[in-house]
Amino acid sequence: MVLDREPAETKLLLSLAAGGAVTIAAGAICWFCGSDLAGGASLSEHSLRAAGTGLAAAAPLAAGRLLFWNDGAAEALPPLSCLQRGKVEAFKPLLSNLTPAQVRAPSARAALLVLSRCSLVCKSPPLPPQQ
Repeated sequence: MVLDREPAETKLLLSLAAGGAVTIAAGAICWFCGSDLAGGASLSEHSLRAAGTGLAAAAPLAAGRLLFWNDGAAEALPPLSCLQRGKVEAFKPLLSNLTPAQVRAPSARAALLVLSRCSLVCKSPPLPPQQ
């Protein structure tokens, strides 16, 4: 199947179906293993502190992305231009003919999959009580 020739609705449906299949599989594995699907995630002081730490760690990466992912930087650094063209070409079949709202659905699905994997991988046992 050549994705760039498929209508936008088909691409969106395929992306959401793949995300749904992975989510169902993760839920089944969690149920089988007796684990919490959310990985024990809840809104608490600890989770808010972790979110703040994540934002602080991501800020320099986002700044670097804004600094280097533009036309001026691509002209100044030919290898960067090559990387940018390669990334655009890699995603062009999936994202061509999609509206901005339709592009957000696969992006959100990908982000949620990463978050769900992190909650399963980063789940750690509770610390022993301090004496």
